[in-house]
Amino acid sequence: MPLRRKRTGVLVLILIVGALVGSGLGKILGAVIPAGPARDFFIQVVNIGFSPFTLDLSVIRLTLGFTFEINIITILGVLLLAYVLKWF
Repeated sequence: MPLRRKRTGVLVLILIVGALVGSGLGKILGAVIPAGPARDFFIQVVNIGFSPFTLDLSVIRLTLGFTFEINIITILGVLLLAYVLKWF
């Protein structure tokens, strides 16, 4: 059981850190690459999630929502980090 929990933790770490690194690289590449089809390809973002909604219960008001912004560099960042960390 502890081995499986460790593998799940590593997978979550790979997804989060890889997505953060990939998003940062995507923003940098978007600023560095001149305007054109290559830049558009690298900075095009797909939004996945749902917009915030509010649940008002008179005593408490709860707002929930999340959105993932994924681009090709984010996916490459996750894959690269998974490759690097596959031995850990």
